[in-house]
Amino acid sequence: TVSSCTFLGGSHITIAASTQGTIFDATVENCTVDGGLLTPRGIGISAQSSTTSTVRLTNNNVTGGTVFGLGITTFGTSVVRALVEGNRVQGNSALLNQGSVDASQFCGVFRNNIFDLASIKQFNTSIVQIEDFANFGTVNAGILSTQGTITDVPAGTCGF
Repeated sequence: TVSSCTFLGGSHITIAASTQGTIFDATVENCTVDGGLLTPRGIGISAQSSTTSTVRLTNNNVTGGTVFGLGITTFGTSVVRALVEGNRVQGNSALLNQGSVDASQFCGVFRNNIFDLASIKQFNTSIVQIEDFANFGTVNAGILSTQGTITDVPAGTCGF
């Protein structure tokens, strides 16, 4: 857990799980991250191989990333559940970014976020499920971009 932190001028938070069979929980909450346009990301979460992860990104203020502000990426056969709530992700060169590749699985809850642009992507045989996706623009503020097949699932599916 990373909580109530401040990273300025080129610093960022990266959490990656890559050991096969690893189970991990990652929480980043109440943090201010300003990359000063000197770092590619503000907060980046990566799940690889066959990891199983629960991610909570809540009440963060992220600016100044040259690639993205918040990013969650799943690879291999990893399984990720994520709660992304109450974040302000603005002034980055890109956006709030979620991408799933290979045969990974992602189940996400996105609510009460403010962003310039959110990008949700599904590649290969990955599965991307978003709770109440039909109302994404109602419960978040910003532009939404999608790629691939994004499945709308009922509230509670992801377990938050």
